[in-house]
Amino acid sequence: MPSWEITARSVINDGDIFGIAADFEQQRLYYHVNGAWVTGTPGSGNGISLVKGKEYRACLWSAGTVSGEVQRGVARSDTTWEVNFGERPFSEAIPSGSVPFQGK
Repeated sequence: MPSWEITARSVINDGDIFGIAADFEQQRLYYHVNGAWVTGTPGSGNGISLVKGKEYRACLWSAGTVSGEVQRGVARSDTTWEVNFGERPFSEAIPSGSVPFQGK
């Protein structure tokens, strides 16, 4: 497991806001939790290394808890996610020179 993934698991809690910034020119990926950049400020050259020419996809996964009765064939979880790819204002400012994903 990459060290950044271990770090992410240790700093993200219920109610936190998680954001990512991909710099494909410098081949770096950055993420923040509640506005604090965990992998370095975008443009710093730190971040997570990306491979030039490799295809990347924006995706997420979650694990949640279930309370109450669970019925066969009925999806149920007490975990909710709200995803924003730029179709509405972000809760944190985007890095200078960046643009929202917006499915493009």
